Amino acid sequence: MNWADACLGIAVASVAVTAIVSFGLTCWFFTKICCYPRQLLPDENLPRGKVILCLRGADPFLPECLDGISRQDYDNFQLAIVIDHHDDSSYPAVQQWLDRNPAWSNNVSVEFLSEILPNCTLKCSSILQVVNNLEPEFDFVAIIDADVGAHPQWLRQLATGLFRKKSIGAVSGNRWFVPQKTNTGSIVRATWIACSIVQMVCYRIAWGGSLAIKSETIREANLAEHWSKGFCEDTMLYSKLKQIGQTVEFQPRVLMVNRESCSLKDFANWMSRQLLCSKLHHPAWPLVFAYGMLFPITLVCQLGWLGFEDISQPYTLLLLWVFAISLVLLMINLPLISLATRIAIGDRLPRLGTIEILIRQFKTAATLPILGIVYVRGLFKTMFLRTVSWRGIEYTIEKSNVTLNEYRQYKPQSSEAEQSTTSII
Repeated sequence: MNWADACLGIAVASVAVTAIVSFGLTCWFFTKICCYPRQLLPDENLPRGKVILCLRGADPFLPECLDGISRQDYDNFQLAIVIDHHDDSSYPAVQQWLDRNPAWSNNVSVEFLSEILPNCTLKCSSILQVVNNLEPEFDFVAIIDADVGAHPQWLRQLATGLFRKKSIGAVSGNRWFVPQKTNTGSIVRATWIACSIVQMVCYRIAWGGSLAIKSETIREANLAEHWSKGFCEDTMLYSKLKQIGQTVEFQPRVLMVNRESCSLKDFANWMSRQLLCSKLHHPAWPLVFAYGMLFPITLVCQLGWLGFEDISQPYTLLLLWVFAISLVLLMINLPLISLATRIAIGDRLPRLGTIEILIRQFKTAATLPILGIVYVRGLFKTMFLRTVSWRGIEYTIEKSNVTLNEYRQYKPQSSEAEQSTTSII
């Protein structure tokens, strides 16, 4: 066997491993969604919950988020809104919503961030402001992001999954992007989420945009202390809950549709932050990194194979057949994942015309090489990331330590930023 065959063999092996693992996990994900219990808690058994909404800047879908919370078929909860600053642009939107919904005045608390902790993000500081003053009457805490439009059964489904077993300490959904615009950045982001959602469920990586945690779990796992030194509130839950014999459960019925659009640059920066959360707070980071690196290994070996002329024909033909079958398996993954999410989300997915669906599918296929390049770049960037910007605040990362460099009130860079269709900056 010559060098050309060796390069091809490594490339084929990389693709084959990726295809088999990906297809197996996708089938498992599909089965998990289809077989997840559908029975919900009855009204008389609903635990009391505190829903936390942290705001910094006026997210484009904030009004829809507030309207979704007000339409919950769940009476036994209170909403706590923590706004970053008195002059924050989200405050007028909250006031307008309260004016339209006067019946909620006794069930909503609006407060401003009073203590900015130096070794965690502003979101963690906001969550801690509520959690540290949580009354004993509340059985669980739910966290929702401002870009999430909650459907009427959102909180009931979270509570049902959370109290289904004693060993479950936290329940999380995930996001599913159906962007309004089909520009490159939006399509690449939607495809990346579709590919990564299976890994997140497999590794039990929670998502703080649609999350519920038992109050007793917060106390037993000392989460307040960990959040005060963390970059995020969600990704660390798996390891911290495991220490007290509990786990994070995925609830497919709280997969949330996101209609935001973004540029490719905004997506790349946002993705690096997501990967950083895994690197800092989740034990599966080496697996995430290794899986992502299969793409460049395959590419380099393919280029090496093409550089040789003395290729062993019988051996090459066999490897090419394996390569082709592996690619077919990989191509099946995205449609299977999309079908599974459609089963979970149901009629909450926006209806698209046939032509629009075909255009989106074509753009998805065309941007796959771009996604591969951006993803690999993001993996390497995350390995050496020392400074990260989030909502206008810079944080310094040293090993697993987080330092907020300087607090500034959030101000969009231009009038166009105020009308942005994304909340990921």
